[in-house]
Amino acid sequence: MKTNWTELDRRAVDTARLLAADAVQKVGNGHPGTAMSLAPAADTLFQKVMRHDPADPEWTGRDRFVLSPDHSSLTLYTQLFLAGYELEPDDLKAFRTHGSKTPGHPEYGHTAGVETTTGPLGQGVANAVGMAMAARYERGLFDPDAPEGTSPFDHTVWAIVSTAIWRRASPPRRRPWRDIRSSATSSSSTTATTSPSRATPPPRSPCLNVVRPADANETAIAWAEILRRHATHPAPHGPALTRQGVPTYAPNADAAKGGYVLRESSTPTPDVILLATGSEVRLAVAVAARERLEAEGVGTRVVSMPSVEWFEEQPRSYRESVLPRSVKARVAVEAGIGLTWYRYVGDSGRLVPLEHFGASADAETLFTEYGFTPENVVTAARESLAAVRG
Repeated sequence: MKTNWTELDRRAVDTARLLAADAVQKVGNGHPGTAMSLAPAADTLFQKVMRHDPADPEWTGRDRFVLSPDHSSLTLYTQLFLAGYELEPDDLKAFRTHGSKTPGHPEYGHTAGVETTTGPLGQGVANAVGMAMAARYERGLFDPDAPEGTSPFDHTVWAIVSTAIWRRASPPRRRPWRDIRSSATSSSSTTATTSPSRATPPPRSPCLNVVRPADANETAIAWAEILRRHATHPAPHGPALTRQGVPTYAPNADAAKGGYVLRESSTPTPDVILLATGSEVRLAVAVAARERLEAEGVGTRVVSMPSVEWFEEQPRSYRESVLPRSVKARVAVEAGIGLTWYRYVGDSGRLVPLEHFGASADAETLFTEYGFTPENVVTAARESLAAVRG
């Protein structure tokens, strides 16, 4: 395939590169390098090779473009803008901000021209193969007698995979399109896959010890514990560390037990226990909530639990010392699904979880949006106390 490279093409590529760099510079995070490197290939595809119509992004016969590499969403956004899709300069300026059309990871159904959600690294490869297989099947089902190259299902799926471009043509199959076009169009819609927020921890399972330290000291203690375990009883471990700025607490060797008392109640027996893990332990959530509750005369213990699996291995007496059964008012805080925590909070307890997919924005905006605030934790604690008192 030959394409003529012109001065206009060079200027378009330079523009795409500068837009990528400016977008990252404005938001203060992200990665422009890959988008800048891929600009010539992406420009060639969108301007010279692909069959697509920015005025009709859902045209059945369009070629599909799948972006698989992580940290390169601007490769797609700049081309959608330059090709005339619905994106405007202000959308590029709003890159990676809450509610924008240009989230950190492109999402199907959110931005015109995005064919599939490709957040996790390499996910687009499977999506691209699936699209090609679906087109082949639909060709045979709905338009089997059309001459080769004339069916709307004879499109091509293009995918940028890491640093290479992968092409998969949808070959024809001889198996009635004209009479059921609306059905075919509905059937050919790409099924969206979605990626959870980066704040969400890895899924917990019996075969994996998930470790979410709250600060640098917990990280060091947890890493030493992982090495100790590996020397005697090797097992898979999944350390999940945050990029957020978090305070540093005094080191406590009990962090190696999976859960321990980080802040003690001012009363001999706590009125309520706040459990948290990872960055959710920080002053903005569990510890700050404790301060507010204590100011109201509510004895509040904060338990940091970097590893549920390690905690469950401890003797009953230790677990009881951390989470006494007599204290039934409890709140568990984690930016992930709440399934893990029901066993610890009981019938009167409350959860502050994340039971849905996340979004693209700075951590403080998302924490506020999803209720990870001291105010919300305090409210949950009051509800739990009310439930205990009946």
